[in-house]
Amino acid sequence: ALNDYEGLYIDNFEVSTDAPLSCEDDNNSPGKATELKFGQTKNDKICTQGDVDYFTFSGNAGDRIMVDIDSAEDAPEEIDPVLFLLDSDGTSVLAEHDDEVYSVRRDPHLGYLLTRTGNYYIKIRAWSHPSVGGEDYQYSITLLKDNTPPIASFIYPKDGSFFSSDTIAVSISATDNKSGIRNVEFLRHSSNWEEDDWVSIGEDWDAEDGWSVDFDASNLIEQTGMAFYANVYDWAGNWVGIGSWQVGIDRTPPVSALQPTSGVNNSTDIPLYWNSSDNLSGLDYFNIQSVSFGNDWADYSPNPDGLENQIWFIGEPASIYEFRMRGIDQAGNTENYPINAEVTSVIPETDELCANPDKWEVDNGPASANLMSTNDPVRNHNLCNPVTPDHFDDEDWLKLSVRSGHTYEISTTPPSSSPASLTIDLYANDGITKLASASA
Repeated sequence: ALNDYEGLYIDNFEVSTDAPLSCEDDNNSPGKATELKFGQTKNDKICTQGDVDYFTFSGNAGDRIMVDIDSAEDAPEEIDPVLFLLDSDGTSVLAEHDDEVYSVRRDPHLGYLLTRTGNYYIKIRAWSHPSVGGEDYQYSITLLKDNTPPIASFIYPKDGSFFSSDTIAVSISATDNKSGIRNVEFLRHSSNWEEDDWVSIGEDWDAEDGWSVDFDASNLIEQTGMAFYANVYDWAGNWVGIGSWQVGIDRTPPVSALQPTSGVNNSTDIPLYWNSSDNLSGLDYFNIQSVSFGNDWADYSPNPDGLENQIWFIGEPASIYEFRMRGIDQAGNTENYPINAEVTSVIPETDELCANPDKWEVDNGPASANLMSTNDPVRNHNLCNPVTPDHFDDEDWLKLSVRSGHTYEISTTPPSSSPASLTIDLYANDGITKLASASA
């Protein structure tokens, strides 16, 4: 009527001999709205078919509110409620909301900033109103006031980190103890801060798998000084922004090389030294492998840190060892192992290693300790145990003549040609009670 064009067509009529459902409630109009206070949760249902429920609350200008509807776990899927926030007249729609995550979580979750002090109304109906309803179309409604922004931090990438992959999951952790996190917007800035702008790289509205987006970096060159940013919003409209700064892309593996050592090693400890470099992110750690005659390459453990440039390898007498290494940088780029060994070292037989035990042996315990006085000449020892066939497990004990109240310095210094790394333990005069210890 009163149109110069065709109007609405209406379908889905049904004529039935079944009596209307018997369930009913009395909050079907603004005048009969159920009062709801901040922090309250109330239960209701869409019953009968075509039922509309009204709630009312009082708020102040500046309040950020959140209204959350949760359908009962056993409610029919068709309940699919829709929520409307109405002004004080009970009819003017200020905001409406349907799905928390479209077509996935189909309960509404509405946030709004109140602009005046007074009464407001909430209207709830089924999405397919008025065709559904019944005793089992149950839901709960929660009203909260939330003026506190969320708390968030970057998981990946971290400040100052590097990555090498063409695709990375930019991710954050976020919590909000009141209205809950609604969505996260992710942005990126290139290393060109003078000419480029922030660019959106995606949004996440579903917390089921955490808050993240996949970022395609396949078309970006190696660089430093990039940044990622996340705007984190809660359902009441509060938000917080967080950034990850000085992020870089590094796709070039590091370079490392073991340095030549003496072919014959006069100890079971083999010192290994190396040089290394990386173009951008810096060395993270190294892998070192060894092989002896007839065996496969074996990994050295633990992996040396990227700041180190030497380790000690403990081998067996009468053995030949070969070594190779590779570097891994902070972006995860991994250098290839050399095909061939970089260093070869020979350990002689035990009797050759310990052909000349030091003249202070046997001094392997407190009872056989040799007396040493203050300012005595330096004594030369070696770690060759004369009481075991393999000459291992040597301990050199000394007893000291000291005066109470005086400070003494006890030191050991291996010669430049020796791989010895020593520990000094100081005991009381019973030879049992340890008083102090120091290691090289």
